Amino acid sequence: MAATRREAMAGGVLFASVGLARLAQAQIVLPPPEWKQALPSAPVAGTKITQEYAELVGRDAYFWAWPLVNLFIRRLVHEKVSDTTISGSVPVAPLNQLGMLSDYIASEQRLNPCPNQDVVYGFVAAPLSTRL
Repeated sequence: MAATRREAMAGGVLFASVGLARLAQAQIVLPPPEWKQALPSAPVAGTKITQEYAELVGRDAYFWAWPLVNLFIRRLVHEKVSDTTISGSVPVAPLNQLGMLSDYIASEQRLNPCPNQDVVYGFVAAPLSTRL
């Protein structure tokens, strides 16, 4: 039996109100004061940068920059691909073209850490810029 639009909206409002009521009952838990002492603070003008602060900045730079660099390198590689093919055990296609796997994925491949035989695998490199 299909629900009418009014019944679906009433159910959504009821679900949201129950969730808001539970949220209102929730207690706010603040972090212990030791956490603030454990974080290195930014250097003040005229002082030297500490080793732990430099490590923190380097870790953040790596964390935020690595995905961008990785995608840029993948784009450069896919610009050189001329036709849809299988490289090793994964599909590879030129920019803006979909490469699909037509057989089971090989368990030896390392691109997908947990290959599943119930999934259809494909890959597309679709740059969002206007330059191709």
